[in-house]
Amino acid sequence: MSEAPHTRIILTRTNRGEPGLFPGIVPGRPTSQTGLCSKLLSQGIDTRPT
Repeated sequence: MSEAPHTRIILTRTNRGEPGLFPGIVPGRPTSQTGLCSKLLSQGIDTRPT
């Protein structure tokens, strides 16, 4: 009886160049909480907890 061939799982990136929902300064990384709060505040949205 022969052995079954070994299979390899290859992980690839599924992000094919699409920008993230909240892109950060570092490519491929989302923005930080502080960065997102600053962007929202510049648009008049206060993010401080009530």
